[in-house]
Amino acid sequence: MTNLRIAIIDDDSIFRFIFSKMVKKFPDVHTEVIGFEDGLQALNYFQANKEKSETWPDMLFVDINMPQMTGWEFMDEVCRLELDYVKNIPVFILSSSTSLADIEKINEYHFIDDYLVKPLKKTSFMELLHQYHHKTARVIKKPE
Repeated sequence: MTNLRIAIIDDDSIFRFIFSKMVKKFPDVHTEVIGFEDGLQALNYFQANKEKSETWPDMLFVDINMPQMTGWEFMDEVCRLELDYVKNIPVFILSSSTSLADIEKINEYHFIDDYLVKPLKKTSFMELLHQYHHKTARVIKKPE
C-alpha cells in the first residue's frame, strides 16, 4: 500500500471537507489531507517544515481567490523564498474562475502542473490522482 499526503489551500471549509472525502475514496492508497484556509497559513507551514521532508505533501492544490494571501501571491512567495520542495511536487490551481487570464497565468510558474475548474468532477479528479500518485506516493511498510 502507498501513502499519499495531499495539501489543499482553500478558504472554503465546505470545499476542503468535500475534497478530503473525495481523496479518501482513492482506492488502495492511504491518504492524508492537510488543509489550509489561505496562502499565508500554508506558507507559514511550509517555511516551518522546510527541513522536515516527512511533513511535506506529495501533491498540492491551491485556490486562487482567498483572503490574507491569494493563490497567486502564495506562488510568488514560494518563488521568492526558494521553497524548492514545493516546486518539485505536482501543483494544481483550483478555481471557480474560467477567466482566460487566470488560466494563462499558470504559464508564469513553471512548476504548476494544471488548472482545475471547480466544481471538480469526481471521475476526472480520480483519474488525475491516479496519474500523479505513482510519481509521488510513498510506500508504507507494514510492521513486522
